Amino acid sequence: MNLHSQLERFRKEHDEILCFLKSWEAALDLLASEDEEARCGGLAVLREMEKKLAGLREHCQNEEQSVESPFQIYLDDRALEQLRREHDVLEQLTEGYQAELKCVTTIPPTTQLLGLGRRLLEQLRHHIAYEEGLLKQVEDGNEAVEKLFLRYVQPAE
Repeated sequence: MNLHSQLERFRKEHDEILCFLKSWEAALDLLASEDEEARCGGLAVLREMEKKLAGLREHCQNEEQSVESPFQIYLDDRALEQLRREHDVLEQLTEGYQAELKCVTTIPPTTQLLGLGRRLLEQLRHHIAYEEGLLKQVEDGNEAVEKLFLRYVQPAE
């Protein structure tokens, strides 16, 4: 697979993830509703969407491990390590979110799940922007990938 095809495949996956995140955000908004029926609907949708999180984990693993990943081919060890750290943060947030999703009901408090869901949503959007920057660097053949860390990477809390 040539570089252009690899980059397009990853960008397509990123676009699909961003589309999913819009739907997920809408379900979180329903869960935050004052209306109990809306909260029940939001919780049901969030539970259905949980299996999509497994797909996001798989996407991250492919970026780190696949021999066809442009990140594996073109990034240096330091950049790959930063990518792994980003993925570790996402993994931790996902595990916390999923644990809370298993035990939450629509009767308040849903605050914990909402907070975890929104934090994970924000981190995923940030991560996609970070990866798009890395892909651009790979595409441009610019070897100064470290500059991206200053622009996109914020210390994880």
